[in-house]
Amino acid sequence: MVDLLYPELTHEILAACFEVSNELGAGFLESVYHKALIIALQQKHLQVQSELPLEVLFRGQSVGYFYADLLVEDKVIVEIKAVAELMPQHIISACTNRRYACGEWAFTVESSVDNIFSIENC
Repeated sequence: MVDLLYPELTHEILAACFEVSNELGAGFLESVYHKALIIALQQKHLQVQSELPLEVLFRGQSVGYFYADLLVEDKVIVEIKAVAELMPQHIISACTNRRYACGEWAFTVESSVDNIFSIENC
C-alpha cells in the first residue's frame, strides 16, 4: 500500500480520472484524455496547470525544458498515458518531472485498451 502525501487531493484526482474513463471509454488519443481530465479537475474546483514548462539545469546552466502534463494544486504532477500498458520509461518520466517541478508527488495515469486506470508513484 502506498502512503499518500496528499490523500484527499489524490482521491479527488483519481475520482476525476475515473469520471473521464467512464464517460469517454478507451481508444482516444492522449490529448483527448488530457483535455477531458482538465475539465473534470476544474469542475472539482481544483487548480490545474497544463503542459507546465520545467527548466532543466546542468551544472547551474539551462540546457532546455520539458513539460509536465498536469500540475494539480501546485502539489501533484499527473502524467497521462494512453497506452496498452505502462512501461518503465513512463514511470521514470513522471519521477524526473517531479524532481524539476514544485510538485512533491507524482503519478502516472494509464488509460489502457481495457479502459482500466493504473497508478504508479515515484
